Amino acid sequence: DVPDPYYGGQHGFSHVFDLVEDASHGFYHSVMK
Repeated sequence: DVPDPYYGGQHGFSHVFDLVEDASHGFYHSVMK
């Protein structure tokens, strides 16, 4: 699950961005296999 970053300030948005970025890289690598 990806948390709602709205109430977490800049840290909340940075955390969500990191989660989405990591998931995107994992998805890309699994598709390219």
